[in-house]
Amino acid sequence: MSRFFSLLVLAAVVTFGAVAQTSWKVDPSHSNVRFTVKHLGISNVSGTFRSFSGAIAQTDKAKGFDGATIDVAIETKSINTDNDNRDNHLRSADFFEAEKYPSITFKNAVLKKGKNNTYSVTGDLTVKDITKKVTFEVALLGEMPGFDGKMRTAFTGSTTVNRFDYNLKWANALSNNTLVVGADVKVDLDIQLVAQ
Repeated sequence: MSRFFSLLVLAAVVTFGAVAQTSWKVDPSHSNVRFTVKHLGISNVSGTFRSFSGAIAQTDKAKGFDGATIDVAIETKSINTDNDNRDNHLRSADFFEAEKYPSITFKNAVLKKGKNNTYSVTGDLTVKDITKKVTFEVALLGEMPGFDGKMRTAFTGSTTVNRFDYNLKWANALSNNTLVVGADVKVDLDIQLVAQ
């Protein structure tokens, strides 16, 4: 009898654990992925990726998003800088080689709680065939139910990466060795997620 009772308790614990996990899916119509890079060393040029998807698995509601995991995929061909010639160059082998490498991914990423509503998010960023650990500093902006009754939450955050680390290799320079396109790329995210 005691063994049967133990099995019931174990089943209840497993069931509660399954219920406690909350999944959130990125709402792309209320989110954006932007990047900024220096041009000629004097001005900033920005762009976006128009097509991306992602999800957060919140494993323990009581801990908020501390320990939650993230998985994101971005379509390289969706890059947009409001200039067709530049966008086609960015899709070429000089940069993202979009036909061969259709996705940028950010996987195995885990949120770690900081002060107030801040988090650091460290995971594996893969661009082309190169994967490196990258940390985003993000802030939780709040939670609010949408018109559909589903809970929504939002984060904003950024990081900076060196494009040469990912073989985005175009390196034309001026006579004073200033790169036409800078090495450091600032990535900014504004993400709204919907509870599933």
